[in-house]
Amino acid sequence: MTSPIDLIESAWLASQTRSLVETPSVTMDEAAVCAQFASLMSEVGLVVDVREVTPGRNNLYAKIPGTGEGPALLFNGHLDTIPIGYCVAPGREGDVLAGRGTTDLYVNATGIPTFYYGPSNETAHSDNECVSVERLASAAKVYAEGAMRYCGVSD
Repeated sequence: MTSPIDLIESAWLASQTRSLVETPSVTMDEAAVCAQFASLMSEVGLVVDVREVTPGRNNLYAKIPGTGEGPALLFNGHLDTIPIGYCVAPGREGDVLAGRGTTDLYVNATGIPTFYYGPSNETAHSDNECVSVERLASAAKVYAEGAMRYCGVSD
């Protein structure tokens, strides 16, 4: 039997990440990347709800409906990027994805079991923000495995 972890494809993750990073998402103007992310989440089967908080700023809620019998798990992150100076242009060279937003996903929420983990932090918010596809896939697998264990889903 194939584990859901084995279904995580590095090439697909790299392609989607590059597409998201190529979409401008500076703080206070992240509506376009929110719409793109909502579409992506819908495509993979999540139920999506986008709510405008202020003009140009949306909150995105996505869920996998359960039966109501087991625990719930929340992943809380952000879609905006910071507008500090120059940053290497979005792109890919070999196994490295570059551009603002490739390295960080801060997943946290008070009082709820969560992860605080991202694919890289060495270059986060620097002029040379980048991450290897291998580390991106590794982070996705950690999220998936942690969620499966917490919710009692076996391979």
